[in-house]
Amino acid sequence: DLFPMGSELPYRLDFFDDEIDSLRVFDVDSQRTLEEVEAINLLPAHEFPTDKAAIELFRSQWRDTFEVKRDPEHIYQQVSKGTLPAGIEYWQPLFFSEPLPPLFSYFPANTLLVNTGDLETSAERFQADTLARFENRGVDPMRPLLPPQSLWLRVDELFSELKNWPRVQLKTEHLPTKAANANLGFQKLPDLAVQAQQKAPLDALRKFLETFDGPVVFSVESEGRREALGELLARIKI
Repeated sequence: DLFPMGSELPYRLDFFDDEIDSLRVFDVDSQRTLEEVEAINLLPAHEFPTDKAAIELFRSQWRDTFEVKRDPEHIYQQVSKGTLPAGIEYWQPLFFSEPLPPLFSYFPANTLLVNTGDLETSAERFQADTLARFENRGVDPMRPLLPPQSLWLRVDELFSELKNWPRVQLKTEHLPTKAANANLGFQKLPDLAVQAQQKAPLDALRKFLETFDGPVVFSVESEGRREALGELLARIKI
């Protein structure tokens, strides 16, 4: 079984001797095969280069930034041997000769951002947490930390970037009538989760559909999930 980074579902490889006999996508929960595939596309294990040149750049920039310890468990020594320890992403800037570009630089020109919840409060909390972590743990000689600003945007930088993109802010409360506001006339769904341990796991959904007179749309992530959902809904004759 293989669940590579970037894949929505895991793959099951069956071998005949030393040759691959079949490639199948399967459901994690039920372990059932969803479909057969001809090939698997694997993404790199890391978001930064790990070749010889990148390792040497890391070593050089580490020496310019931190002290080098001879302990074989030291981050510097591990990376020098080609071993990338857990959490190496926190030293990602050392693998590049230029500062990390913001995520926004990868967005297509026609991107529309949709905000849910209180983005500013969440960003401020995240900034405070990363700063506290840096102040509390940054002095560990075995795992010294880079300053937060080398890894993440500050709150003011984040919102400066956001101003360059069209945005939709979703709210649950009714908004006053304004040019920029639109009330969509929706209501929150009751809890319709499948109760797998019950005799009638779809009972909440069935009762809701019996009393709701509007159209109902089920949305899934893939063809395989659609097939699995179809089998599930067939139990209540949908």
